[in-house]
Amino acid sequence: MVPFRNMLFATLAAAYCATKGIVDLYMAPVKDDYAAYRDCRRPFYDSLEQSLRLGAAHDAPWAIHTPFVKLWKQDIVALGLKLGVPYGETHTCYEGLRPACGVCDACCERLAAFAANRACDPLAYAAGEKTL
Repeated sequence: MVPFRNMLFATLAAAYCATKGIVDLYMAPVKDDYAAYRDCRRPFYDSLEQSLRLGAAHDAPWAIHTPFVKLWKQDIVALGLKLGVPYGETHTCYEGLRPACGVCDACCERLAAFAANRACDPLAYAAGEKTL
């Protein structure tokens, strides 16, 4: 766990976006992470949105969009499968390995989400996992 990780990501993104005149940020917290990570809940992003508005160099209608905040990871995988997301080109491994390690929390959660959808994960894994 990295304390304030999502706050750091959002703040860095906002700093960059401010230089481009962009005021809409998109973050992807999911329901699975509510219990362990308080910064994966909508109230956190509501507060951060207000902080961006108060701390910006000029008035701007900052908005942090969290389209997946009420969805479980397996629901997101299902939606992606329906939409044809090229999951083989996505990466979630906390170890940053290519191929993915297949054993870190992020890899295990990803594999579980694919298994819940009775689908094979097309991502390459070091240990050869495709489903749980």
